[in-house]
Amino acid sequence: MFDLAGINYIVMETQHNGHAKEIGKSLNLSEFRGAVTVSGDGLLYELLNGLLEREDRENVVKLPLGIIPGGTGNGLAAALNAANPIAATLAIIKGSTRLLDILEIRVCQNGENNTQKINKLYSFLQVSWGFVSDLEFMSENFRWLGPARTNFAGVYQIFAGDKHRAKISFYPLYNMDVNSTFPPTLYQTQCGTKCICCKTNKITSLSNSVKDVSYQITPTRIIEDNQEGVAPRVIECDINFFMACNTAWADQNTFMAPWAHTNDGAIDLVIVRSGPSKLEFLTIMPKIEYGTHITAPFLEYYKVKRFKIEPISIEQQTGKEKLDIDGELMYMYWIEGVIRPGLCSIFCLDQL
Repeated sequence: MFDLAGINYIVMETQHNGHAKEIGKSLNLSEFRGAVTVSGDGLLYELLNGLLEREDRENVVKLPLGIIPGGTGNGLAAALNAANPIAATLAIIKGSTRLLDILEIRVCQNGENNTQKINKLYSFLQVSWGFVSDLEFMSENFRWLGPARTNFAGVYQIFAGDKHRAKISFYPLYNMDVNSTFPPTLYQTQCGTKCICCKTNKITSLSNSVKDVSYQITPTRIIEDNQEGVAPRVIECDINFFMACNTAWADQNTFMAPWAHTNDGAIDLVIVRSGPSKLEFLTIMPKIEYGTHITAPFLEYYKVKRFKIEPISIEQQTGKEKLDIDGELMYMYWIEGVIRPGLCSIFCLDQL
């Protein structure tokens, strides 16, 4: 299709883990009008981190990124309404772009000689801990099952998985009023001209289904970073499920954060504390594909600007707490993230 459209391109095949990151670091940006991966989310994650580690990172936003979905998750492609490889390719050929928020992350991990080191990473999709990260680690052993591996591992984790205790702190983007309607009016308006959430009526249909839910929030004023007198909200308890979402879709079958947009300047936190029975937790799993899982009374949903997770466990003491960032699996002591609005641009279709 690129040949038919008269587009010049260079194919670079990755040879090893981390190769895309090396390419991103060394790429001569002046020679290219875009950088595209044919892959799942993991390869684009590598490329993004290589680009944003450059000294001239201010020029990265001028180089649109693109993804032609070829993995098992394809979350970003789903968020851009381009989960079909042909649609994704057409978006790149047309050259239409939009800004993409990026989650800047600091994660404390094991270093050399039993020391701790803090690494800076960048995410365009999601950060998950607890149930989801355990699931992803386990499902790696069942890649031969294809997409079904996630469902198999998910059911296993519900009935045999561990609980996770942590201190989670975050700065809400808005004050929250438990006596007002949900979802807030602001989230039902368009955040951008090319937002999949705004263009598919998902917002309207979901707002009708959750209008009587008791865990209600509304925006009353923006809370700026480090605003004097503003303290973070803190949750310290057993946690079943934690996901910080930059887009509505965690993968092409997981509509995890229905009020997340690709450039709304916010991180959407989805949290389930320990408490629901295994059967109650199991009943929300089929609903995640449609976004109606958020009607569950035990699920908490927050729009925030920054967050921090400090696990309280034996694994945390040894730096072996499991973590998933954009499908890349790793271990940690703790992690914190802050949203960087419009840090990159991405190829997308004109009409979503």
